[in-house]
Amino acid sequence: MSTRRPPGLQKNYLRNLFLAILGTNELKTALAAITILIALGWLGTSLYELLVMLIAWVFLDKTFEVINIVTALLLSLLCGGAILWLLHKARRKGASLGFRIATDDAPKRARALILYLSNPNDVDSKLLDSVNGDISDASLRKRFAGSWRMPLEAIAYHKATLREIVLITSTDSATHTGSNRYAEVFEGLLNRLCNGATPRIRSAGDFVSEYADGVNFEDMEQLVGVTNAVFDALIDENMQRSDILIDVTSGTKVATAAGTVVALAEGRRFQYVSTQDYQVRTYDPTYDPE
Repeated sequence: MSTRRPPGLQKNYLRNLFLAILGTNELKTALAAITILIALGWLGTSLYELLVMLIAWVFLDKTFEVINIVTALLLSLLCGGAILWLLHKARRKGASLGFRIATDDAPKRARALILYLSNPNDVDSKLLDSVNGDISDASLRKRFAGSWRMPLEAIAYHKATLREIVLITSTDSATHTGSNRYAEVFEGLLNRLCNGATPRIRSAGDFVSEYADGVNFEDMEQLVGVTNAVFDALIDENMQRSDILIDVTSGTKVATAAGTVVALAEGRRFQYVSTQDYQVRTYDPTYDPE
């Protein structure tokens, strides 16, 4: 069975292979690493020969040319000094990361979307019971003027290949009505707009039972944990990483940050629906040691 690499890895396969073997993709750093390995080999050999000569000299009364002992000693000191110098230089430079994000304005259609669901505003709420039609109709989507416009745009874009939608909703708080109570309303809306071809819709609570009533959208740890759990569960259900997108458009700014953090893992992507032109864009973050 063929394996499809995520887009960011496909373009940089040899580069990432080099990185996996040597721990870096910088030539100077790679040469330094190779030099340390060679020096370690020479150091071990030199110390071994020096130890053998000293033991034979002390306990077996064997004599050796002074030049042999001096050579082994100098080689040991030289290799040890080179290793210490390279390690000191690397420590002074410090570990740093090169960060790149590949942006795609016409991304490959996904099979699974992870969505943070916000509450509908007053305009959207008035449409929920009356709107009918096809989600592929741009004029229908334009009727939504609130936070639900963006997830509808995302679903419409991926409709042809979309098989799974996972809704991460917010829980009620003392001062805020959470979006969890709107999850069934949103599902009903999709059922009408997808005309019988609605992807399977599940919630975060279906994957992590403690979040059956929603997630605290102000708690980064909760959001990262549940998003990561959902992503891993979809992988366990034989989804490819490149087939899953985390949509960070809706929800709070904390939810957006959490979705981006989860997408930093190798082979994961996130998407954002522009609030200006409503275009779907995906972002494939990659970071490499410099």
